Amino acid sequence: MKYVQVITFFISFAVISVYSAQWKALPNANFLQGRTGECYDSLMQIGYMKTGESKTNQGSCVKVNCLVDGSISYYGCPALMNCGSYTADSSKPYPYCCPICLRE
Repeated sequence: MKYVQVITFFISFAVISVYSAQWKALPNANFLQGRTGECYDSLMQIGYMKTGESKTNQGSCVKVNCLVDGSISYYGCPALMNCGSYTADSSKPYPYCCPICLRE
């Protein structure tokens, strides 16, 4: 059953991230046993977060939020469609690090 959940998460992650700038991860029960009011993020390697806390990982343009139910929401940059060239600044925090389409 756990294997099916992991596969479902990664398929959902791949499909949703192509069309949207937001996705969600289920609570990580292995790391949250006996810990209330927290989330654990392993995808962006942030670790433990308090409920309501938001963090970004240096070098990636993704905002990570810890939700009340222990799940985590991720906000990333939307896909650029029909864009010949673009610019991005990974040193800036989300969402200012997202790529911007340059019009030629």
